[in-house]
Amino acid sequence: CNYKYIHTSNSCFDDKDCAMSALRCTSAFGKLCCTVALLYCSDENKKLDSNECAEIFRDVILSEFESEKDPAVKIAKDDIKISFVMSLDHDAAKLLQIAVGKILGLSSVMKITGIIR
Repeated sequence: CNYKYIHTSNSCFDDKDCAMSALRCTSAFGKLCCTVALLYCSDENKKLDSNECAEIFRDVILSEFESEKDPAVKIAKDDIKISFVMSLDHDAAKLLQIAVGKILGLSSVMKITGIIR
């Protein structure tokens, strides 16, 4: 390989492959979270853009940051929060994306990216 790589199961993955895989995983995770949120809100008779639904995401994300031992994750936590909110890009969950972004304190980033106006 001409790229920096890691070997896993005798396969060589370059940085571009890793980045593309990470992007696909993040997108799939966001769609999964949207689906679970839609089901939860439907079952609990809550609106998808309610603070109650967004608070669940906030609490889980912040809890994970608190328990994380890797200093690199703590340094990149704003980038991780932004990536997560961007991954909530599902047709039926646009209001959820906005609510979660706001509750995580990302309103200015969402304005820059065009998620909100």
